Amino acid sequence: MKRQWRLILLLVLIFVVGLFAAFNSQSVAVNFLFGQVAAPLVLVILISVLAGAVIATLLVTNVLWQQKRRVKTLERQVASLEQNTRQPQLDDQKVSAEKPTDDSNQGQQ
Repeated sequence: MKRQWRLILLLVLIFVVGLFAAFNSQSVAVNFLFGQVAAPLVLVILISVLAGAVIATLLVTNVLWQQKRRVKTLERQVASLEQNTRQPQLDDQKVSAEKPTDDSNQGQQ
């Protein structure tokens, strides 16, 4: 069922892009530093959108990579702190196990 919805959504998207291309087929001039190019308006818009998507993806990827590194560092710190807190507890258990406790003597005194 999920695949059917994706297919329907894809077909609707293709239809909308087709309509967009049909209504924006006139030629426009694009000026660059080195010259001028005439291209269909739909092509100029789609290239601009794709360039923006690529730039946004690169920026987001960089931020995610930095966050992933930070998470790994913090996970190592947490593991180290957990190990340090477990070690004294184990030492306390060893010490209490070594001490003989005689509650009956305390009650008689």
